[in-house]
Amino acid sequence: MPLTIDKNYRGARAVHVHRYYKLGKHLTVIKDAFALVDWLVDQAEVARVDLGRMASAYGGMFTPRIICEVVKNEIRLFLVSKNAAQKITITTTRKSKAADKIALEIKWRWAETA
Repeated sequence: MPLTIDKNYRGARAVHVHRYYKLGKHLTVIKDAFALVDWLVDQAEVARVDLGRMASAYGGMFTPRIICEVVKNEIRLFLVSKNAAQKITITTTRKSKAADKIALEIKWRWAETA
């Protein structure tokens, strides 16, 4: 578990993590995706994880799903849980075979969470 949660409160649906060399500029991740991002930064094939914009479902609920797109050595994710959604971009160190393998594992892990 290389990621640790710091004391910056980000609401009921998100957490703020301490800096880590594989993470990009933004350090806020939705709570349901924390375990997935923690697993990603622990993988040797992953060079960088950029956490993107986040949206919350105040007063309603989203349908949990994942949209995953692999382009060369980059994986673009759109993770949707019941109460929040976030875009994440992952850059792998190798070519598309590593990206395809990681994308399959991400889909499997997200299906378990949702």
